[in-house]
Amino acid sequence: KWLDKIKNPEAALVKKQQGYYNYLHGLMTMQDNMNESEKYFKKAVSLGLSMKHDLAMAKLNLAGIAFSKRRKQEAQK
Repeated sequence: KWLDKIKNPEAALVKKQQGYYNYLHGLMTMQDNMNESEKYFKKAVSLGLSMKHDLAMAKLNLAGIAFSKRRKQEAQK
């Protein structure tokens, strides 16, 4: 609910906040739509996250998505 209240995250949030916005969206959509979730996690990693463990979690989720889509080399990276 709270994430949906932000209509234009690029204008309303600074870069790191946009990273966490995409990270949280990725976590929320992980169960329902892996393709959309992958898009959000990639954007979060590219924007950057403040805490190393959040960045590691985003990369781990990306690896899991890539592995489930049979992209082993991408998952290992």
